Amino acid sequence: NAPVTSTDPVAGYHVYRAPGGSSSFQLLNSIVDAVTTYADKTVQSGSAYTYFVKSVDGSGVESVASNQVSVTIP
Repeated sequence: NAPVTSTDPVAGYHVYRAPGGSSSFQLLNSIVDAVTTYADKTVQSGSAYTYFVKSVDGSGVESVASNQVSVTIP
């Protein structure tokens, strides 16, 4: 969804990640990504990660965070 404080349309998305069990999320893509898929190529085998996404409007305003998803890399 678009940011509720903005009338601008969604320009793209920011992807955030934290190591499993941590609440220290960091932004993975400093440039707004307009596609709705993302491949994290910096993960390590055997590690767990938690992700969420925020939509970003044309002025750079972010929405609230999406639901979080946790994954363990085989």
